[in-house]
Amino acid sequence: MFCRISNSSICGLETVALENDLVRALIIAGKGADLLEYVWKPTGANCFHRSNIPFEAYSSRDLKKERLASHTEMGLGGWMTVLPHRARYKDIELTQETGGIGATVPWEYIVVENSDVTVSVKFCTDLPVIPMRIEKVFTLADGSASLTIDETVNFHGDEPVEFTWTEHAMFGGDFVDEDTVVCLPSERAFDAWAHMAAPDKPLDSFINPASAFPLKGGAKNSTLFDLRRPLPTSYNGSEFIVFDKLKEGRAGLHNAKSGLSISLSWDKALFPYMRSLYQSGDSIIIGLEPGDDMFSGFEHSLKRGTYTKLLPGENITTSFCLAYHKTEQ
Repeated sequence: MFCRISNSSICGLETVALENDLVRALIIAGKGADLLEYVWKPTGANCFHRSNIPFEAYSSRDLKKERLASHTEMGLGGWMTVLPHRARYKDIELTQETGGIGATVPWEYIVVENSDVTVSVKFCTDLPVIPMRIEKVFTLADGSASLTIDETVNFHGDEPVEFTWTEHAMFGGDFVDEDTVVCLPSERAFDAWAHMAAPDKPLDSFINPASAFPLKGGAKNSTLFDLRRPLPTSYNGSEFIVFDKLKEGRAGLHNAKSGLSISLSWDKALFPYMRSLYQSGDSIIIGLEPGDDMFSGFEHSLKRGTYTKLLPGENITTSFCLAYHKTEQ
């Protein structure tokens, strides 16, 4: 029987690790409470993509005094809570260049439970710019390869806020290769980039079968591709796809070589879409990103109603589960 919590500081960023005999979760309290690593300890495999930004980049940056401009600045990789991704509150508007505030600031944390049976840590932050408080509770039980993340958003503004919310989970590293199987929650794939370029065309014209999606981002000519596989390294580009009409709030990846799978589960009512970045080249990345938003532009989200609205004093509570599954080879 074994569960443990440990903490440390890497180049000025506080980190917290939860682990048992099977898995180890590394959370960056000093930046966004990002889940940077989720390691299957028997082989040392980390399911998440790790960016080329080194920890040393934060040595001269105190996020308590100067937060990041957006979630896209100096991203370390892993799973970021991009909240609000884009937003409108009073005369304040958050865009792709200024949004994702939850991932731009340090979070405080307290240990909720620390025993041989269960470990649990609560991370929380009061956002600048938008009057929201976010809490995330990470829990791991003895003998389990499932990490539970309970998340609460409390809005304490004095006027309504309209915003989009994405859980930006990017998988890759030594877990994803060209033969990895992508377990999708829908057979419908929306070409969000193509819609952004021609938003007046009917939405249905941008819907494609997941098994025959027209690639354009890294190719001279459109090529049909089965999104149940990652892009091959030879593609050397990226595609942004949104899956709608989900059968369930669950997606995953299966690595046939190791016989190891990873699954991510969420509340489909709150996050009716899965946003996904497919990228290849120096590394292969698959995004499994629960979200409330179908579009690349916030103006289209507002027009089509794919966003969340909170009134003063309202809150949202939701839960996620990230789990490894081992199959016999």
